[in-house]
Amino acid sequence: VNIGPDKTVQALSYTLDAGSGYESYHWDNGVATRNRVITETGTYWVQVFDENQCDNRDTAYIRLKIRDVSPDGFASPVSDCSFSAAEPVALRILNSGTDTVPSGTSVAVSYRFNGGSRINGSVTLTAELLPGSFLTHNFPGTVNLSNSADYSLEATAVMSGDIRSTNDTADIVVYRYDKPVIDFGLNT
Repeated sequence: VNIGPDKTVQALSYTLDAGSGYESYHWDNGVATRNRVITETGTYWVQVFDENQCDNRDTAYIRLKIRDVSPDGFASPVSDCSFSAAEPVALRILNSGTDTVPSGTSVAVSYRFNGGSRINGSVTLTAELLPGSFLTHNFPGTVNLSNSADYSLEATAVMSGDIRSTNDTADIVVYRYDKPVIDFGLNT
């Protein structure tokens, strides 16, 4: 049996194939099929049996190299008890993949405030963005959060080569909390 060499693939998933001609298959996760689709980096093995119940086994390490960024919320504004009429807008951009995003990569970003017009921007990485790390992009201008209300923001972060587009947009609510009421009961 041969499920292939250890390898790195740029994909969200990868199919391991144990080959045909065996009576039965047993993968490390208990699946008993010829093929196995993996969605995480790791070491995988399969054991096969022929018609005489003689067995053989093979193992492979597969690294899924996923280039991916996503909006990771706002550094500003954030939920609070009070806001001003001129709150800055700063978006966190997360490397949500398993691949380092190289310096010089351009990321298109945008936000929409309470369903209004989309505000677009772009950031060019000045350093590598490691998996699990984020950077903050400050948009020009401000938003008015002076009314007593909760606010809806839609954020996007898109780059060339991003292979997981399902997380390129995020809907975020910024809550305006009520201030605590203090009453000593002294008012008559």
